This record gives sequence, C-alpha cells and structure tokens, in this order.
Amino acid sequence: MVLLSIVGSEAGRRINKSIDNRQATLWLEGAMVLVMGISVYNIVKFWDNRKTREETIC
Repeated sequence: MVLLSIVGSEAGRRINKSIDNRQATLWLEGAMVLVMGISVYNIVKFWDNRKTREETIC
C-alpha cells in the first residue's frame, strides 16, 4: 500500500508538471465529484440494506 502511494505521488507529480493550473484544477474537481458520487452511492446502499434487514426481522 505504501509502495503504491509512493508510485501514485510520483506519477501525479510528473503529470502536474506537464499541465497548467487550470487543467490541474479541473482534474481535482473531477476527483472530488467522483468521491462524492461514491459516497452518495454508499449511503443509498446502506439505507437500502438497513430497510431490507428491518423487513426481515419483523
């Protein structure tokens, strides 16, 4: 895991050198939207599973 984080940071540093600030900002915003989307998906799945478990218990 540590090795992959080092490789990822090195790749990110090289990519960041080759793009301008506007492109870097767009990539960061895209990553944040992706993380928010995954979080919403997990919340929906959690509540769906919670309702299913409540129906099974009753």
